[in-house]
Amino acid sequence: MSLEKPLHLQFKVTIEEGLIVDLKAAGRNLRCTMHACLKKEYFDNFEERSVGLLSLGDGSPCKIMHVGTVKVKIFDGEVRILGGVAYVPKMRRNLISLNWLDFLGCEVFTAGGAMIVIRGGLVLMNGKKCGGLYHLVGSTVTPKNSISR
Repeated sequence: MSLEKPLHLQFKVTIEEGLIVDLKAAGRNLRCTMHACLKKEYFDNFEERSVGLLSLGDGSPCKIMHVGTVKVKIFDGEVRILGGVAYVPKMRRNLISLNWLDFLGCEVFTAGGAMIVIRGGLVLMNGKKCGGLYHLVGSTVTPKNSISR
């Protein structure tokens, strides 16, 4: 994967290990990790359609109704793009896949209730630990073309 493509990061969200997802592509099932979002208003160019299944921790399946990009304004005011985000209406929270960030060449450091994600010496995002989960410091950028859908 080229590092020139937009970096994949996320919004006001919880950060956890990646989810296992089964996507049907060209008649084959593909297993991968991806980010997950429960609000379709956060996506650019949203088109709802079933694209696969996500397996939750208890093994129960949830439908993935879209895969796209979401923008987030991070701690320093910069806007980042998170790609490969699955719209999963039945999720209870938005999730970032640390496995996917690692695949993209990011480094994740945690200590003392804080987390930072770095790539190429640049701090891309940070988080604070709350209730055993890391919450991203930032906010979602709702697209201008977003309407109540």
